[in-house]
Amino acid sequence: MSTFKEAFESITKSRHYEPAGTTDQPTPTTTTSKKLPAVPTSANAASVTVNPRNPSAILASPRQKMNPILKYLRSVPLEFSSDPNMVSDFAISNTTVALYLSIKYHKLNPEYLIGRIEAVKRHYRLRLVIVQIDDIDCELALLRIQTLCVSNGFTTICAFSEEEAARYLEIYKKNEKKGSEDIEEKKNIDYLSRATDSLTQIRGVNKSDVKNLLRNFNSVGAVLEAPMEELALCAGIGEKKIARMFAAFNEPFFASQQKTDNTVERDAQVDVVAIEEMNEDPAVDDEDE
Repeated sequence: MSTFKEAFESITKSRHYEPAGTTDQPTPTTTTSKKLPAVPTSANAASVTVNPRNPSAILASPRQKMNPILKYLRSVPLEFSSDPNMVSDFAISNTTVALYLSIKYHKLNPEYLIGRIEAVKRHYRLRLVIVQIDDIDCELALLRIQTLCVSNGFTTICAFSEEEAARYLEIYKKNEKKGSEDIEEKKNIDYLSRATDSLTQIRGVNKSDVKNLLRNFNSVGAVLEAPMEELALCAGIGEKKIARMFAAFNEPFFASQQKTDNTVERDAQVDVVAIEEMNEDPAVDDEDE
């Protein structure tokens, strides 16, 4: 029986043996896949946090000097960055940036957006990709763009003209310091306004009817509990309005689960009619007055 040393020496003499450290290792420069642009780090943070001289201006990358949408930026000032390696196309604020892409360019350079997304992501809270639809055959291209954006935390905005694309940049810049409360519906807090908002949801009931009801009954609660005979004493309240009000005040909030298919279909048709008639002038009810 041979010793381990003898067995190992016989292996080293074979053509399959290579001394340690001589095996060729692949280096980053010999990889077969296409390299993506490097993501900026804190060491070169200047490429990420370049601020315009004018705080109200949109900062554009020098690469965008020939972009045709720039001539449509009228309501906000525009400045070009001094950094040629700016990772985004447009910096709207310190937390919001945008990339610009046309469908035609994406079809010619399908890997372009991947590299741009890799360079931008993780550095900003809101990341936009403004896609200009300049090609009719765009479904597959849009699907690929949307997939890339969703998987990397970007928001896709489709623009159908250069002017529309510029308009989106202006809107984001003008609203950069506004919160969600600025676009929320302003709700009235006085009693008459809230009562009007509630009672006018009934088909045919208008603001004048609400004032007459409150003048006679003093409160919405009293209106809800009033019998049909007393409702009829109010000016402008006809039989059909009374029937609708009485039905709204007494029907359950939740529909019964035991409705037949015919009942459901009939209710659906009534809802459609109600929606169409809501477009009419609520101040006039031709059935009652």
